[in-house]
Amino acid sequence: MVRKKGSLILCGAFLFVVWNVLLLLYLWGRPPSGHPGEGGGAEPGGKEEWGLGRGTGGRTNLAGEVIRLAEEVEVQLETQKKLIEEIESHRAKWVRQKDVGKRETGRDKEVGIQPARTPLPPVVGVADQARTELNPTGKPVQSKASDPRPQPDIKIKPEGGITTLATPPEVVIPILVIACDRVTVRRSLDRLIQYRPSSELHPIIISQDCGHAETARVIGSYGDQVTHIRQPDLSDIKVRPEHRKFQGYYKISRHYRWALNQVFNVLSHSAVVIVEDDLEVAPDFFEYFRALYPILRSDSSLWCVSAWNDNGRDALVDPGKADLLYRTDFFPGLGWMLLKETWEELEPKWPLAFWDDWMRQPEQRSGRSCIRP
Repeated sequence: MVRKKGSLILCGAFLFVVWNVLLLLYLWGRPPSGHPGEGGGAEPGGKEEWGLGRGTGGRTNLAGEVIRLAEEVEVQLETQKKLIEEIESHRAKWVRQKDVGKRETGRDKEVGIQPARTPLPPVVGVADQARTELNPTGKPVQSKASDPRPQPDIKIKPEGGITTLATPPEVVIPILVIACDRVTVRRSLDRLIQYRPSSELHPIIISQDCGHAETARVIGSYGDQVTHIRQPDLSDIKVRPEHRKFQGYYKISRHYRWALNQVFNVLSHSAVVIVEDDLEVAPDFFEYFRALYPILRSDSSLWCVSAWNDNGRDALVDPGKADLLYRTDFFPGLGWMLLKETWEELEPKWPLAFWDDWMRQPEQRSGRSCIRP
């Protein structure tokens, strides 16, 4: 469209020049105007011939008029030239804005996923899709003044975006591994130890239920690379007759409650990332949670950060957008971060069984969201 407008302007400039030339020829052949009694006619024999300089009788100087018209034409041409240059510069800007608009529209139309309500700073991630590959990769508002540790600086752009959200280097975010009787816990521990950037900033705490001796030996083989704690109460739980087959779910819920109390109340941590013993983490797992910790800490409309996407499979994700984050009203679990303040809210009413379904109830969520990749 801009190119067509430029062509029309050039055509207009050409017509303007032609018109001025025709006007000049017309004036050249037209007799000068005058008044009776002043010798102003173009009659031969007048006091001054037509075409001579302006004398006392007020005759028109044709040469001066031609020069004046030529100067006006030159000024108009210069104006047209500047106008065309300005249009070209605006055209380049318009093309750039059009390209940006196309990219934004393409992002908004991503299939099967609702866009985040507020843009977040990018977190570099690797798109892993299998259920056993947690791929890390929301909306900052007001901060919660509950953690005695130094809080991150948050700078807000005039248009509302975040420019700086940095996790203080001394913040310790432990990894709690929930285990029972799977000796394959080794796979999970190997990945966690391989990818963690610091054992001081990310201690690995393995909480084991079931009392399975072989699993305990596997965990013990890691020595001081991990902290091994054991659920002391292995007794059966009294349940309704129709729930007898769900005894395991009751024990899992009891184990979670005990383990989280150990992390927050005994070991005195302010946040924790929870995984189960059958999950393998992606290379950017630790980077993901460290980057999102200050957002979870500062935004009262969030209550967890998850590294799990139920739709994270080859045909449903764009590997080129591994840093794209979303807010979700559905609790994803399976590799998720929780703050101590949120646990203090949940612990008194923690359910006897089916804790993950309970977490998805509106009464627990209270209008808050989780971040997911």
